[in-house]
Amino acid sequence: MDYHDTPRPDSPRTPEGRDAYRDSLEETRDFADLTPPKYRSKLRSQRSLGLIFVFGTLVVIGVIGYWFFVRTGPQESKPQPTSVRQSETSSKPTVASKHYISGQFGLSMDYPEDWVLTDVEGNGQLILRSPSNKFKNIRGGQDINGQIIIMIRTKQQKFPEFDKGNALATRASEKITYTQPAQNQRGQTFLSFLHLAGSTTSETTIDAMFITGDTGYQLAQAIPKADILPIEPVISVAFVKCSDSSCSEAGASVGVPSSMLDDKNFVDPIKAILTSLIIS
Repeated sequence: MDYHDTPRPDSPRTPEGRDAYRDSLEETRDFADLTPPKYRSKLRSQRSLGLIFVFGTLVVIGVIGYWFFVRTGPQESKPQPTSVRQSETSSKPTVASKHYISGQFGLSMDYPEDWVLTDVEGNGQLILRSPSNKFKNIRGGQDINGQIIIMIRTKQQKFPEFDKGNALATRASEKITYTQPAQNQRGQTFLSFLHLAGSTTSETTIDAMFITGDTGYQLAQAIPKADILPIEPVISVAFVKCSDSSCSEAGASVGVPSSMLDDKNFVDPIKAILTSLIIS
């Protein structure tokens, strides 16, 4: 018999060996069953604590990694909001200006090109007429189609505004500043608002405006012609009603409510002309 064919004792290949192997397994199971329950519970507790420790360690590592690699990483710069300043525009389009020099008055000024200027040498007056304007009706109802008239006169001219007596100030005078005054010209002047004697309008109505130099007036204070004439040339503003829609012919004088001075489209062109005056 060959050496490899010789059966070994207790080998699983022989019936006796298989029985011995089976008996050893049974003994192993019996040993496991003999392990005390308290010891098995302690093993399970230690295993659970180990799992909790591993899980906690992973969480801590994750938090540290997030903090260093995400939170402290390069931050995206956010554009700062910028304020946009919108230019203020009036309800009427801007009108180009003309510059005029008057020989008979020794002055110059700017005025809107859609106004009409008349200056006849030697007649002692210069007249500026506006295009048609809408004036508020002091008696209510529809607006009046009217015209603004700026007059520059010598003191030898007639002043029908004072034929019936002193005027009254419908509101306090306002000081305006010349933009480029001549060397011997005052830098500022008062602009006064008159309710004319004999006018059929209320005392809050503006019938005319006058440049009153260094003299200002309070509401309802008298404004005599004697205060006006020493200021040469005499500069005034009047309002007339147009006889047609194009204001080709001017009609009777009208008054305007004091509230019209709050309308920039109405008052700004007047003040722009007056403050542009350069009087030698």
